[in-house]
Parts: sequence; C-alpha cells; structure tokens
Amino acid sequence: MNKKYVWGNFDNKQFSLVEVEEKIYPNSCRQLYVRFIGTNNHLTVHELPIICRTHSYIVFMFNREKIQRFSDLNEIPMSYNWTTTNFKGTWTEQKVEIAKELGYTDPIKHGNQSQQILQKVQNIDGTYNGYNLGSCLVNLNSSNRKSRYLHKKYRLLSLEVPKNTFRLNLVLSTRYNKYRGDSKYKISTNLGRLYFILK
Repeated sequence: MNKKYVWGNFDNKQFSLVEVEEKIYPNSCRQLYVRFIGTNNHLTVHELPIICRTHSYIVFMFNREKIQRFSDLNEIPMSYNWTTTNFKGTWTEQKVEIAKELGYTDPIKHGNQSQQILQKVQNIDGTYNGYNLGSCLVNLNSSNRKSRYLHKKYRLLSLEVPKNTFRLNLVLSTRYNKYRGDSKYKISTNLGRLYFILK
C-alpha cells in the first residue's frame, strides 16, 4: 500500500490529518507508519521476529534480546515508538545498529526513538480493549491544506472534526485483542484495525 491519508472536515473545509503507510521488511516483519501532518510527530508499530511459538508462550526478538511471553496462539508480538522533537536526547548508536540489522531503510532515524513492546491492558472486569498507542494534539493550519494530501485517490477515511484544535487518540485492534470502545472511525491495516478517537 502506498501512502494514504486520513482527512478531517471542519468549517466546510477539508484538512489532511494523518499519513498512513504500511511496509514489509526483508525479515518479513510488517510495519505500520502513522505521521501527523503539520507536526513533528509520527508513530511506528513493528511486528517482531518470532523465534519459537508453543500453545502457551512465544519467544521473539526485541532489541537483540530474546523475550518470552505467555501468548495466545498466532498472536503477533509487536512494538511501537513515537518519534518527536522531545526524543532527541535518546539517540544511541546501538539503536541505529539494531535498525540496520532488522533491515529498516532509514536506520539513523531510529536512533531518536523510544521503542516499547505492545502490552495488553486489562480492564477492571478482566477484559482487554485493544492496544492504546497514544495520542497527538492536532492544530489545523495551512500545512494540512496542501493539495498533495487531499487527492481523493489517496483518501483512506474522513473524520468530522469538532474544532480547530483537538486530540486524536490511536487504538490498534487485533484478532486477539479487540477494541470494544465506541468509535466509528477506523481503517484496516496489515497489523489489525486502527481506530481514530477524537477528544
């Protein structure tokens, strides 16, 4: 899939909000990339390489380490990271080397990222409700109006935006950890359904 865009409708105008791109790397792991247009923020969700799987646990690679976790059959181990100007102080050569080994096309940018394994969050009643990936504050401005983002051929989804500035939350729903919240805005990706929740 090439880059596609999520639009927002506000005050009888259309704005580009989010750029979405999916990739498959040489190690066959999939990646979902989400960039917030008009900001320095982007989110990346990575499928992690599996070493061993049984009916009750999974062993996978994360930052050159073997991690063992209890896991449902066929559940995909994933990690995620946000890249913002706030993370500039986290740069390390080790992160760049790891990104090179995993086959990323631009490993140097991974030196500024704080990467975490996706964890299921348990609700009070014991159920799961998707993976909360975090949020970004969106401020509609001229950069959201660039024509290259607003071509109908590349539109994934349109949201009704409540105001000029708002918070956009992202939740990933997978077969083994479904999101049960209330949101009509979602897209299908190679890692699961991505929900957009406006606050």
